[in-house]
Amino acid sequence: QFMVQNNLTKETLVYRAEDLSFPKSIVEFMQALFDQPPYGFRKLLRRKVLRGKDNIYGRSDHKLSSLDLDAVKKDLENKHGRTLREVDVMSY
Repeated sequence: QFMVQNNLTKETLVYRAEDLSFPKSIVEFMQALFDQPPYGFRKLLRRKVLRGKDNIYGRSDHKLSSLDLDAVKKDLENKHGRTLREVDVMSY
């Protein structure tokens, strides 16, 4: 949407990146806060969009610990006083 709105091609995007005001969502995407595309980002474009901001390398969830869904289910069932379905626990 940003590229269409600003009449950009993939070439002009890189060329004009330093002068463009990117939305927060694009900057966060380039920081890899939402994970990374399979082949990464173009380094030149990423550098121009981030303008010195930090970025993440590797999977963004690599620091998260595992979640014990059985324990979560038991806690929720105790809290609500009824048996829950797996879908209830997953949506929680």
